[in-house]
Amino acid sequence: MKNIAYLIVALFAVAGCSRESDLRKSIFIPDPDDARLPAYTEWGYNTFGAYLNEEAFTNEQVSKPVTIYASSTSTEFRFEGYIGENYFDKNGKTTVLAIKTTALTLKAIEEIESLNGKSISLSDPAVAVTVYDDGATQPLHITTGKLTFNRVQKVLIDKKYSQMIISGYFELAGDRGNGSRVVLSKGRFDVGVKDYYNFITLK
Repeated sequence: MKNIAYLIVALFAVAGCSRESDLRKSIFIPDPDDARLPAYTEWGYNTFGAYLNEEAFTNEQVSKPVTIYASSTSTEFRFEGYIGENYFDKNGKTTVLAIKTTALTLKAIEEIESLNGKSISLSDPAVAVTVYDDGATQPLHITTGKLTFNRVQKVLIDKKYSQMIISGYFELAGDRGNGSRVVLSKGRFDVGVKDYYNFITLK
């Protein structure tokens, strides 16, 4: 009888771990108006997509689409994915869009809730936007743009806190140091954020 009880407990533990690991999977549901981008969702599907100079920029084959780095002086949001549709030809080289602001500091992951319904102006002097592509670091001078947190949710599993889900939109226009134009349009994201996984506290 005692062995049966242990088995039941073990099965519940495995089920809980399975549900939690499912929250890290990426589910790509094509936008009905443009199948190259994911549809806008608010379910923690761990996807993002946008057009970067008219080429699709999505997180296909990337396990962590968005990572947040929080320190006592700044917060950085990193979107990592591939540009174009033939991501297998990239030899594992991803493109990263980094948005760093000194106007926002997060002491704990739960403070992400304060972003619900708010936007960050990317042309604000407190914001630095950088593209990391094929080994090159490209700081951008942003003329217009914003990162909008349309909805922030707290996820509970078995009535215990598990992670946050952030969903929203982003867009920008600006110039590289060499004067070439960068336009990111139709950006949307829907990702789960978990402590020590893709929410990193820097000391």
